[in-house]
Amino acid sequence: MQQKLGVTEDEAALTATIIRLATRYGRYGYKRITALLRVEGWRVNHKRVERIWRREGLKVPQKHKKKGRLYLNDGSCIRLRPCWPNHVWAYDFVAERLGVHVSYSDFNSDTAINQVLKYTCRHLLKRSDSISTQQKLSEIVLLLSDVSDVHDIKSTLKKVIYTRSNERFRTLISFCSVILGGNNPTVSAGDRETFSLLFPMEQVFESFIGAAIRKNLSQWGFPHYRPYLQYKTSTSHLLHFVNDEGIHKPRIQVRPDIVIESENGRPLLVIDTKWKRLSESEDGTRNSASMADIYQVYSYAHHFNCDTNILLYPSMGSAIEQRYQLAASPDKALLINQIDFNVDLLTESKSFFESLKAIIEIGLLKEA
Repeated sequence: MQQKLGVTEDEAALTATIIRLATRYGRYGYKRITALLRVEGWRVNHKRVERIWRREGLKVPQKHKKKGRLYLNDGSCIRLRPCWPNHVWAYDFVAERLGVHVSYSDFNSDTAINQVLKYTCRHLLKRSDSISTQQKLSEIVLLLSDVSDVHDIKSTLKKVIYTRSNERFRTLISFCSVILGGNNPTVSAGDRETFSLLFPMEQVFESFIGAAIRKNLSQWGFPHYRPYLQYKTSTSHLLHFVNDEGIHKPRIQVRPDIVIESENGRPLLVIDTKWKRLSESEDGTRNSASMADIYQVYSYAHHFNCDTNILLYPSMGSAIEQRYQLAASPDKALLINQIDFNVDLLTESKSFFESLKAIIEIGLLKEA
């Protein structure tokens, strides 16, 4: 026997209230409507609300794709149609999900940028004579061991594509292309931007000439002579300061750039390198050394009692040679020489070293 449920006195009022709330809050289900009823003072559970909800045919409409039009909030699926111009204007920019096209790539070190860097390091390894530089380049190549070795570097450079994540490598890759192309970064017209490395050329020039003499002196026919860079001895001072107690303290150390000694330790040749242009002297002589340079070598000649003393300058064209005698010591000579640097040392090194050999022989053959 089935028991028939009775209808309470407030059924009609409750039903009307549920329909009113469902019309106002079209996206609310019966559970949220139950909560609103309790806020308004109704003592009702969600099961009774659900029963009335189903009996009245109430439902929550399915979500539609936003097409710039609104829907009625009475729980129906009826789309609100515009009735006059500018009637329906609604678009939720916060909740709207915009479609963004993205591209993905594997986290792989074997990229065109790393291939260019590895190729450039191998390229410099073949041309560097510095042990410390070779060690650093070898460490970089080892770090890039997972990167493929390329042979056609021009096509690899064309494959480099810059994004926000690798834009910081643009200047470095541009510098690599300058090195691989055998170019020099100079201030000139063009659309390629890169950075330049600034070196203290007076130190580079001195070290290069000294290393070249040390390496080739025996091959030039002087195996028993010893070259020294930044020559100094216990007596290599111009002055001694004498204090009140009579103690001598050395001042102003004399250190020529390059000195070549004989077997018994006597200085045979003093060379002072100057990375500068020859200028006009006070007497109007063009392509002459400055007075400061001449005074410096003059002090070397007397302090070390050396017969041949050379001021060596770079030349970007035809080299000049000037010979002077010291008035107070006619047996001592001061030579002003230039060596041509307008050559490619990778392909024309023989002519450069022959020029350097001829300058060295001026002082050493006199003693031989």
